[in-house]
Amino acid sequence: MPETPPVLSRTTSDGVLRFECREEAPASVAPQKSAHFSFIISAQDDPIRLIADRDGHTERFTLSPDDIAVAVAGGLTGWQWLDPAKVMIVHVNPAMMKRFVQTELKIVPDAPNHFAKTFLFQDDDVKALIAQMGQTLTAAEVGAEVMFEALARMFLVLMFKRYGRLQRTEVAFDHSFGADQYGRVVDYIEAHLDKKISPAQLAEELGMSEAAFSRKFKARVGETPMRFVAQVRLEAASRLLGQGVLSLAQIAARCGFADQAHMSRSFKQQLGVSPSQFRKARLDT
Repeated sequence: MPETPPVLSRTTSDGVLRFECREEAPASVAPQKSAHFSFIISAQDDPIRLIADRDGHTERFTLSPDDIAVAVAGGLTGWQWLDPAKVMIVHVNPAMMKRFVQTELKIVPDAPNHFAKTFLFQDDDVKALIAQMGQTLTAAEVGAEVMFEALARMFLVLMFKRYGRLQRTEVAFDHSFGADQYGRVVDYIEAHLDKKISPAQLAEELGMSEAAFSRKFKARVGETPMRFVAQVRLEAASRLLGQGVLSLAQIAARCGFADQAHMSRSFKQQLGVSPSQFRKARLDT
């Protein structure tokens, strides 16, 4: 993706989505592997000529005001801007997007591949949401941050509904652990996040044996119940850190970590940074 500093940048409180406004001069960016999906729209009337290189396949195209350019997560993508360009870019973390879909929509998604062979597509609703994010942040009015968070959530839900996929093995699950049971597990975890949560408690919530619950949960979600609980705690802490209100000790207690040191170890192991570093990065954007 472009390497010049963005004119404007903002990340959602949960870290799933980052929005950028950029002004690019004609230049090339060497192919690099990205951990994010990136969606680019033009913020100018004049078309923008581009050359994109993805995994050795090169394509020349023009980004018009109606188009959305896309770079896929995990792909080796390079760009050459042939014209001066004003663009808006939305970056989406696929792992955190999956968690968002699991916890917010109570659905287990499959790995997305809709954009695997696509450099350019058109979707007026997606483009409008990206533009509205930019307009909201540029205006910098009272409530802009709240509106940005709401627009970002609308964007994520829309992208999943139109371009995501349900897990293909859905039909293989028996009725004892379907979408309703999964939703009840998520609701229980969120309601008891400040307390210790065990597989036995989750199994009891569904009226199942611990062994059967753990087996079916891992088959459906792809990870153990306790690993899932740990991830939910981490993401809840990430949201609170991004708000910049509570102390680290208060966040650790509210999210069910044994203590502040336990939360710090979890952040360093999973995200590679301390909670303090994570908070500073969020508040500086």
